[in-house]
Amino acid sequence: MKISKELYDTMTAEQLEENIEFIDWNEFPIELITDEFKNKFSNFPKIKARIWFEEILSSLETKIDEKKFGNRIFFFRGNELLFECGINHTTIYCSHEKIWLFLSKECFFSTVEITVFLIFMLNNKYKGSKYFPAWAKWNFEFKNKIEQHFNKLN
Repeated sequence: MKISKELYDTMTAEQLEENIEFIDWNEFPIELITDEFKNKFSNFPKIKARIWFEEILSSLETKIDEKKFGNRIFFFRGNELLFECGINHTTIYCSHEKIWLFLSKECFFSTVEITVFLIFMLNNKYKGSKYFPAWAKWNFEFKNKIEQHFNKLN
C-alpha cells in the first residue's frame, strides 16, 4: 500500500515512522525529514540513499568546455567528476566508484533501482533544465582524463 504524495506534508513524525515502508522516498520532500528522523532511520536503505544523494546534489558544480568537450556537460563535486551529460539529452554517465557502488553496496539497490533513482533525482533537481534526459545509461571510461583536464583549468 503506497501512501499518496498529497499526504506527505501533513504526516506527523509518528505517522511517518509507522508508514516508513509505504512512502516513496524519492518523492518525499527532503525538508520534511528532520535531523532526528535522519539519525533514527539512516540505516533504512531508501532513506539513506535519499539523504546521501541530496547532499551530493547540493554540492555539484557544472563545468563546460565547448572547445575540448563539445556538447558535454560535467558535474563535479570538488575535483571529482560525478556525472556527465550529453547536451543532446540521450545519456547520463555516473561515477561507478562514487555513486553506483554506494547505491549498490550500501543501499542494496538493484541495477534497475539505481537507474530509476538517479533519473528521478536528477530530473527532479534540474526540472526544466537542458542538462538531463528522461533516461540514463552508465559508463565512465573517460573519467580520469576529464577530471585532469578541468583540474588543470582551476
